[in-house]
Amino acid sequence: NNLNFNKLDEYNRTSIYYLLSIIDTKESNKWKKLLEEYPISYGYLKINNGINTEKILKEKKQFKNEDFSELGKIFIKKIDYYLLFNNTAFVSEIDQLKEILIGDKYEIYRKLYIYYLNKEDYYQAVKYAILCAITLYGEDLKEIDIKTLKEIFPLHYKESIFKYSLEYEIEPALAFAVMREESRYSKTIISIANAIGLMQIIPKTAEFIAKKIDLEKYDLTNPEDNIRMGIFYLKFLKDHYFKEKGFILASYNAGQGKVKKWYNTYYNFSEDLIYELIPIAETRNYIRKVLRSYYVYDYLIKLENSK
Repeated sequence: NNLNFNKLDEYNRTSIYYLLSIIDTKESNKWKKLLEEYPISYGYLKINNGINTEKILKEKKQFKNEDFSELGKIFIKKIDYYLLFNNTAFVSEIDQLKEILIGDKYEIYRKLYIYYLNKEDYYQAVKYAILCAITLYGEDLKEIDIKTLKEIFPLHYKESIFKYSLEYEIEPALAFAVMREESRYSKTIISIANAIGLMQIIPKTAEFIAKKIDLEKYDLTNPEDNIRMGIFYLKFLKDHYFKEKGFILASYNAGQGKVKKWYNTYYNFSEDLIYELIPIAETRNYIRKVLRSYYVYDYLIKLENSK
């Protein structure tokens, strides 16, 4: 009763709405109704069991003339020239000018998105795709359009994902979701914990996986090797520890030993509540963000397959 929801950012607000919807059984519908205002949030997607197609626009929102400044129009005309010489630092700072308006910012982000996409720098490309989306629809991405949704949840490395998902009987949507949240599609990224590549695999874990799949030579910065090993590891966790996606993801993030301990402690609670009772914030957040991506990818893949 003492919480001021309006002062919370979108992520924390929707997280609390979702938590209250599963513990406040008398007022559960009230919290679910509030979550409907955030159709791309983890909480709404979890309760709705996926994307509500009625919440996704067919046409992209358009800015009005008053959303653009004269200075912005001048810079936007010159951006392609700067990017021709790879001067991304200058371009990325233009949006900080006081005279620049929201429409100008969108066009700047859009040009940077296309630039990085053409360079196959998918990490930067999705960064600017997200900025484009937020500029158009706000942090909560209400009524996002299908094209923009595809840009912030792209199907990069599709051939490898589908190939090994089929081989190891893992939903491709889950594999895409793990890759997106682990690396943002950067094939060479290395974490503080020394996890490497698209699926963020630690070298010691890679040695274990390589023996299981009889892979003598591999390179964790090679997308094919990394995706194959990451998807196999999801299968290994599913076959030997947990069938539920949330527990598989928790194991992928924190290790199956910890997850077994948490499960044995909280097994009397519902599955959804166990996720929220996990004592490590990183793992709780990991489950939320990967499952959110899973629901979106599940929708996008079904949409593509229906064509």
